[in-house]
Order: sequence, then structure tokens, then C-alpha cells
Amino acid sequence: MEVLTPSVRLPLEGDAAWEFSRFAGDRLPARDRNPLTPVVTEYNWARFGDRWPGIVDAFSQGYENPARLWPMPDADPVDG
Repeated sequence: MEVLTPSVRLPLEGDAAWEFSRFAGDRLPARDRNPLTPVVTEYNWARFGDRWPGIVDAFSQGYENPARLWPMPDADPVDG
């Protein structure tokens, strides 16, 4: 999971998406304080402590605009 962590992505409605790499770069501190190491590579999605802040951030965006995360189905089943 450590290798896959930079690619974690939650698609939202339309072209929007929440990405762990963007979240880590903007909001998480660098652990090794090396400017050459991308911050996202210092975290591991398999660890609950690394994963939880990202989940809360992603869903806070969904709570602000629920239709982005959970689009309402069409009332007419013929329309799809």
C-alpha cells in the first residue's frame, strides 16, 4: 500500500476528484524534512493514522456539497 498511496483518488461528480497526493502536499507535514522527497511518499495508506485525516478531508468536501459524492438517481427508470 505504501507504493500505491500517491495514487489514491476519490472521483467526484463531473471532472472533480479528491487526490491524496494533492492533500498530502498541501496539508501534511514533511516527516523527513528533506525538500527533495515528495511529502506524499512519506505516508502509507495502509496505516490508519496516515489514512484517517485524508478520509475526513475528502468527506468534508462531500458534506459541503453532497451531490458531488452521491448524485441523485433519475426518478424515471427509463432515463437511466
